[in-house]
Amino acid sequence: MTGSSIYPWRSSVDLIRGEMAGELLINEAFEQAWSALVKQCPWSTACQSPGFAEAWFAAYIMRFEPLLIVEHDEVGRLIGLLPLAIERASGKIVHVGAEQAEYQVWIATDLNSTSFIEAALDVLASDFPGCRLHLQYLPPGSPVQWCNKARHNSRAFIVEKKRPVLTLGPGSSVEDSLRKKSNKSRINRLRKTDPLSLVEVRTRSELERYIDSIAEYCDLRQGAINSSLPFKEDPQKREFCLKLLEKPGIAHVSILKVGDAVAAANIGLISRTSVSVGVLAHSPFLAEHSPGKILILLLAQTLGRQGLLELDLTPGGDMYKDRSADHYDQVYVLSVHLDRFDFLWHRLRVRIRAAATQALGRHGQALSSYRKQISRYGLRGLLPDGLLRSTYRTGRLPIMHFNTVSLERARQISSRNVCNINCISDLLCYEPESRNDRSKMEFLLAASQRLEAGDRAYTIVEGGVLLHCSWLSLPKSGHKVAPFDTIEAPPNSCVLLDDYTHLEAHKRGLAQLSLEQRLADAAAEPNVETILVPADADARSHQHEMTPRNELDDAAIRKAVSM
Repeated sequence: MTGSSIYPWRSSVDLIRGEMAGELLINEAFEQAWSALVKQCPWSTACQSPGFAEAWFAAYIMRFEPLLIVEHDEVGRLIGLLPLAIERASGKIVHVGAEQAEYQVWIATDLNSTSFIEAALDVLASDFPGCRLHLQYLPPGSPVQWCNKARHNSRAFIVEKKRPVLTLGPGSSVEDSLRKKSNKSRINRLRKTDPLSLVEVRTRSELERYIDSIAEYCDLRQGAINSSLPFKEDPQKREFCLKLLEKPGIAHVSILKVGDAVAAANIGLISRTSVSVGVLAHSPFLAEHSPGKILILLLAQTLGRQGLLELDLTPGGDMYKDRSADHYDQVYVLSVHLDRFDFLWHRLRVRIRAAATQALGRHGQALSSYRKQISRYGLRGLLPDGLLRSTYRTGRLPIMHFNTVSLERARQISSRNVCNINCISDLLCYEPESRNDRSKMEFLLAASQRLEAGDRAYTIVEGGVLLHCSWLSLPKSGHKVAPFDTIEAPPNSCVLLDDYTHLEAHKRGLAQLSLEQRLADAAAEPNVETILVPADADARSHQHEMTPRNELDDAAIRKAVSM
């Protein structure tokens, strides 16, 4: 079928936006031509497929306007395509998928791989003078030599990056890793209470059973290490993940389950003979068994047996990627600045950073570490580790004393059970009230470490606002009050820890209600011999001096938690 029966453009590069682009996205003939070009283009990925674009626009159409740059040959065949979108609020031009697209690139035939992108940028510059186009990442094999031509080196800037990859199939390192004693031990511990299974999710309805848990685990982890909440801050992301499974051959979703519970999950994309690590999440309640690592190994084993060749660990600085990879290849970050002054300023900044890195040499890594510490903890990040650990949650040197409560007395206290227990969505609602409060990143880091250590969170949320959070530290082997504490609690003890009460909720007695619920729960725990309660509940620290005092009566317990 010739191009004239699908669209009116012939032997030219055209920019199509808005309603006309939207009509093309749902045109069956154009979709077939697009799919054929994806298969023909050697560097294309799932992020350039029509199914990916349709799923993304279906979820994000209120935020982004479609923008397609296309080229057809003299008989109307599609031979070049740059799938873009315009952010309605800012006017910013992005690749289809924006931050949801791991790989961002144009697609074309081999013959016009360079001529198309050159012409596409000319068309873009004509319709959007002064705009900037950032493509991160161009996949391996993308044609980038044109960036060095005289006409482009004043507007295009390219940076090379490494992509970690894990080889699959016979002879790969995956089977050896699974045979390691440490990994076999992790798998056996996960299997101890319930059956362990790796499930491939193939339909939207199946994924809907798990997506909320995946989103919460992902947000908790990313909030703790990167100060971002991918799902909570982007309400359309959930629907986009579900939409992907409506398009065959685009997404690969794997769930590592312990019984019916999600231990870890990956929502990745299928590109030819590889599957990517995309949305990777794991349960903090099972973190001591490294479920994320086990998921990657079992997924790699399964994909290898299905004939796939690579697990794409995707570019980025996560340490687990480097530990899992067995080789690296090359990807690129391309910045095109259609305003010359903007380009010169960008290039100057990049060169200053590169020169500083080279001048600092081995000291550059230390400075980078300091910068990350400051980003995570503020200026407290420059303190020595021991001092930092005792202050990172509150910014002061806290010492808290504890009093004991007998089991008999704790069992006499009535409880209204007003707190949610281990509710991650509640923890994600925390917001600092003032500059003196912990940042959200600090709070979520502390919360994730407590959950991973086996502590139990008690929370109250109203109207999307976290009003109260406190903790019950349960008896466990090598019991410590908190992940950073150096002084252990007595054996077989439960420790009640006050954490946070919203300023406007102090007079509502939430801390008292939480204390009563935690005391009742602690008294019901098997093998508990001692319950420790903060003697000064106004001190919101998490580094504690374990000095149990006299046993408290009920009035003292109530006084201890009045805030």
